[in-house]
Amino acid sequence: MPMLVRIIGKAPRGWVIALVLLTIFELFVARSGWIWSYEARSDTGIVDVLEQEVIPHVNDPSVVFLGSSRVRDAVQPRDLEILMDLPRDSVLNLGLTSGLGFDSLKLYERNREMLSMAEIAVVGAEIFDFTESPRPDARARRYATLGERLDWPGFDKLGLLVGYLWRTFDVRDQVRGLVTSSWRGRNETLPIDPDGRIAWRDPVEAGEPTVDVSGVASQIAGVEPGRGHSIYIEELISMLREDGVEVWVVHVPVRDETARAFEESNPELVAHFRQSIQDFEGVVGIDAPWQASSLGMRDTSFYDYGHPAASGARVLTQHYARLLGDER
Repeated sequence: MPMLVRIIGKAPRGWVIALVLLTIFELFVARSGWIWSYEARSDTGIVDVLEQEVIPHVNDPSVVFLGSSRVRDAVQPRDLEILMDLPRDSVLNLGLTSGLGFDSLKLYERNREMLSMAEIAVVGAEIFDFTESPRPDARARRYATLGERLDWPGFDKLGLLVGYLWRTFDVRDQVRGLVTSSWRGRNETLPIDPDGRIAWRDPVEAGEPTVDVSGVASQIAGVEPGRGHSIYIEELISMLREDGVEVWVVHVPVRDETARAFEESNPELVAHFRQSIQDFEGVVGIDAPWQASSLGMRDTSFYDYGHPAASGARVLTQHYARLLGDER
């Protein structure tokens, strides 16, 4: 009994110490910027790389690409400039790894003064933008305002609200990354390719004729169609139009075998996506080929399910040059 009394007597002091430590962590770690940017090769760290190493080095942008890593891998900025007879360093490819509508909106919003100088913005859309209840990613947890958290299109509003009030909850994945990033080399600054894109991976000239696409197809199995991140694409289009920027919405095609796997995994979502992407208003045009063969491309034009290899990027860069050049 005396031992139990001593333990109980010490408990409040332990609670106070824990509360103090949590408060210090909340104020100096969770509410700081460095916890999000320390790991450069991460969904949030890549934003800092773009904002510090890419965007500031462009003085007069002509064309800006926003979207996912598939957009990043699809368009070679320097080649597009030559094909469209544009000044050097005037095409910006700001595709983000795992980028969705909210991420493109926030990147533009945060760098609006510079990016609004562009004549044309090309906004990439993915099938994952059109799901009913998208899960908030790290960029949503870093950048979403209180209003955006309250209006999040899904069932994760409570978690987002908790993260707004208690930022430690929002940065829990970043903390885990902080512990392991040094030995994984993920805190090293991402290199910039000569054409101005983030060099996320080593270039591949062509992919294998067949790859395993079951993993990515399984990501949409049982997922309900909805507006999801498309509401943020709509908001981005509205913002761009307000700034006098002409807007194209595009879908980078995927391997034919991926398209078939998607259709087998969730035909309702595929049909919803293919219809809904045509419904964006206020844009100059929509270019949404579904599969590689619709542009005369082969499956080997992609190194995985749908990220263009170098050979595919050349085809797509020429395609977008023709598409955008016709409107100039």
